[in-house]
Amino acid sequence: MNAVAFAPWPIAQHAFRPPEIWIILKAMQVLVPHVETPPEFKGGKAGEAAIQKQLIEQGILKKSGRGRARLAPEVEALILPAVLPELLRLPLDFLALDLVQGAETVDALVGVRTAKTLLLGLVDARNTRLESPEAIARQAMRFAGATGSPECFVTTSNSLEFLPRGTARRKIEVLARAARIAGGRA
Repeated sequence: MNAVAFAPWPIAQHAFRPPEIWIILKAMQVLVPHVETPPEFKGGKAGEAAIQKQLIEQGILKKSGRGRARLAPEVEALILPAVLPELLRLPLDFLALDLVQGAETVDALVGVRTAKTLLLGLVDARNTRLESPEAIARQAMRFAGATGSPECFVTTSNSLEFLPRGTARRKIEVLARAARIAGGRA
């Protein structure tokens, strides 16, 4: 299986092999932890590291903290609009989306119709700044209307684990107020 992206950016003409797709999916954090590596993937951790290094050299991945790699923003902008409809076709009960860091996800999500339940990560779990409950409610209602999803839940973009406890509680209060404003239950 090869995947090809077509766009004006030169790397978009690249045909990805399964091991590259595997590394990209890991960088996108769409694989559940400890998922078994596919049998086509040869070379173990050293093979993964070599492919990751190639993808970084090609500008597809960027190094982030703790030695992890993530999609380069330019690549994410190309991939997400194509991938999101495919993700929504999978036999999933729900799809959780980080709509804070993944700004491209916002644009890709608007206009995509789905019968799936969506978890909208609209409250930033990566910093202490408090969002406006009114703004969060407006965004949630916009997505709910644009996607036709039967259920949309407002949530954080990630775990609140690394925020100070008081800030994490205030973020949860923002979620509750936004849900009430949008007409949901808190």
